[in-house]
Amino acid sequence: MGCGFWDISLIACFSLVLVGVSAGSDELPPPENLTLSMSSDFSIIIQWNRPAGLDADCKVQYQIELYLQKCPPSGTPKRQWRTIDLSHTVEEMAKEMCLKIFTLPVTCPNKTKSEPLYKNITKHPVKDLSCVCYSREKMNCSWSLDSDISDLQLYYGKKGILKPCVSYIYDGFKKTGCHLYGENFLIDTYHFLVNGTEKGVIFQNHFDIDASLSVKIPPLKLNITTDQKYIYFQSSKPDFPPSCLKYHFYFKKCNEVSLIRAGGLLTRGSLEGPGKAPPASGSTESEFWTGSGAGPAGSAPPSPVSRSFGL
Repeated sequence: MGCGFWDISLIACFSLVLVGVSAGSDELPPPENLTLSMSSDFSIIIQWNRPAGLDADCKVQYQIELYLQKCPPSGTPKRQWRTIDLSHTVEEMAKEMCLKIFTLPVTCPNKTKSEPLYKNITKHPVKDLSCVCYSREKMNCSWSLDSDISDLQLYYGKKGILKPCVSYIYDGFKKTGCHLYGENFLIDTYHFLVNGTEKGVIFQNHFDIDASLSVKIPPLKLNITTDQKYIYFQSSKPDFPPSCLKYHFYFKKCNEVSLIRAGGLLTRGSLEGPGKAPPASGSTESEFWTGSGAGPAGSAPPSPVSRSFGL
């Protein structure tokens, strides 16, 4: 009797152990080495490796789910995809996103989906991005950062075609701006993408800038000639479309200030006031100011140029 009881106990224990191993082996392993990177067209590239330990005849696919919330997500994903590849590109822009990926069986008998992996995509506080256009083909853009992001990259362009900044502005080792050049920045709204990684979390910021609202015209150069009756003055030409600019020419004679509004760079002012004859040579000192009026789309004029001369 004692021996029989002992044999039954061994069989029962052995059966319990086998059941436990069988249940744990039904679940597929998750993808490995999940990484995210940014492309230059507002897209996120997801890459991973095939799970380790799969049988040679086990074929799998991967399900990717996108949530507009922090990880771990809840509820229904906004978008989802299935693929047999080891990478996928997601075109989505939002302040906060979570990507979820897991392994699914295709031809793996008695296997179930794996545990999921998660990756956050957050909006980093790249703040106060602004741009100033110094000519139609030169523009400086700057921003502020709360921390140093070593892999920060700026992309810019219009109509969805973006290219990287090639001339960064630095504060020490920190990227705080970009010098843009080589194309007409006044004809369209420009899109900016700033991305990078902070503490292992990928981030992206998006901005739209209308450069025509942020024009800074450099000081103008002034050339003056006179005769007994007229002052002839000519301004240098800013690198902006002529149709965008108006010129204000001021001159003062005997404490009387006159203003001439001109559409072009060259104009003249009379030295004769009502009922007054031209002054004798050398008898009057006059001052002259010139500056462009409202620039493109109402941007601020430059500082006036002042010149004093005697007649």
